Formats: sequence, structure tokens, C-alpha cells
Amino acid sequence: MAAALIERLLHQYQIANIRENSYRVREHQQWLCSAAERQRQDIAK
Repeated sequence: MAAALIERLLHQYQIANIRENSYRVREHQQWLCSAAERQRQDIAK
């Protein structure tokens, strides 16, 4: 039933598949990497 509903809603539309991460995901990944690096530096002290 859900498939039929989705089909009826989207039958006139084209769906674009975006394979790249959004800017929010990229910024979060950069933040995680920098936080991990700071933690490694703190442990090394």
C-alpha cells in the first residue's frame, strides 16, 4: 500500500540521485577529525 501511495505522489516527477555528502555532513566530518586530532595531542602531552 505504501508503494502505491509513493508511486501516485511521484509519478510525474524525476528523482535526482545525489551521491555527495551535504555541506553539513562534510563540516561535521571535518569537525570530528579536528576533535580527534586535538584529543590525540592532549593524550601525547
